[in-house]
Amino acid sequence: MHNLFHSITTVRFISIAMILVTITSIMMACQKEIDIKIPNEPSRLVINAQWEQNRLFSARISRSVSVNEPIRFNEDRFTVKNALVLVKQNNIVVDTLRWDSARAGYFTIRNRRTGLNASYGIEVSAPGFPSASAVSTMPAVITRPTAITIRRNVRTGSNNELLSEIAVTIRDNPGADFYLLRFKTAFGQPFDCIFSTESEIEKIEIDNPLEPNPCFRGDRILFTDRNFNSNERTLLFYTNDSNLAEFDDAPTQTKKRPWLECLYINESYYRYIKSSSAYEGINGNSLAEPVNVTTNVNGGYGFFTTFTQAIDTLRR
Repeated sequence: MHNLFHSITTVRFISIAMILVTITSIMMACQKEIDIKIPNEPSRLVINAQWEQNRLFSARISRSVSVNEPIRFNEDRFTVKNALVLVKQNNIVVDTLRWDSARAGYFTIRNRRTGLNASYGIEVSAPGFPSASAVSTMPAVITRPTAITIRRNVRTGSNNELLSEIAVTIRDNPGADFYLLRFKTAFGQPFDCIFSTESEIEKIEIDNPLEPNPCFRGDRILFTDRNFNSNERTLLFYTNDSNLAEFDDAPTQTKKRPWLECLYINESYYRYIKSSSAYEGINGNSLAEPVNVTTNVNGGYGFFTTFTQAIDTLRR
């Protein structure tokens, strides 16, 4: 009886082993090695320029990089230094930007500044590259917030930290408007974290989009006027009171305070900020859904935009 049980067990073991060997052989037979050759994408010009009202013309010009090309950081071999950069205002060439090695960019040679109620274009050509161009219309003058009210240490955060409230009241103009708020400390750095539950604010660059009280990056508060077009709206924000700190600047004998930059931007810039934030949010995650960063450059890459802004100090 013992020998019979042993024989049956041995047969079962051998059968299972043969099945596994057979399955493995079939799977190996179904495998096929394929060499994928990624074509080299021709390098194109990259234009990056963001022009505020009454600001001198300037731009950064570089070139795109193929996926097959090794990238080494801390070098400027991707910067294009021999480009011809023309600036148009209302379709008329008004300036040429010249390379400045000290400032590592292209700058006006005629001390021309942006104005209001105008369309701007930038056209770039350089040896070995297709020409690239982009256009942007300067938005209307933004109205300063009608009120900014600060109440200190009015609530407690999730980590039991004290948070101060910043109430920003905006009087919206007729028509579709796109806003960008940038909260800066007295040292000029963006607030490291600012909380808000306002439904208008785009939930970008936050760890959990479903978080009921998300923490936003202080320089990317993005929203539209779709819920308050042509009306007044007060938005509430909360931040660590340390972001509102002031200090006395001895060299200038002035008191430095935090401030708020309120920008009117165009729709294409709005989409660009959203897409670039989504791209940065991937943070090298190979399993994340790919993100194409918005570009408005014809024949190349990058982004060119114009905007108006108003700046107010934050007095606690």
